[in-house]
Amino acid sequence: MVVYMQIKQNVPLRSFYGHKAGPYSQPRAAWHPSEKYVISNNEDSGAVYLWSIASERIVETFDAHEALVRDLVCPSTVSPSGAPMLITVSYDKRLKVWDLPLTKASFEQL
Repeated sequence: MVVYMQIKQNVPLRSFYGHKAGPYSQPRAAWHPSEKYVISNNEDSGAVYLWSIASERIVETFDAHEALVRDLVCPSTVSPSGAPMLITVSYDKRLKVWDLPLTKASFEQL
């Protein structure tokens, strides 16, 4: 589960169920640049998940790596194509830079 919190008052605002995290996992999450989505990894695959904050549901799943995604970030800079970026690193020993549209069909590795 991923929880979106209001830190100052320690109040959960949204809960995203379906994120798997065991006792030894290293869950990671990042804000999508639109601030309408949260992007996260999962314990059991190299997938990356795009969560809608409004619906609290996964709206897209991307097979990003062959092994567990170790970390991910959405930097404030844009890719050469002008799109927001997602950078992922994995235990498959790869770092990938992605354009970050909202559809699986256009989710392409740079």
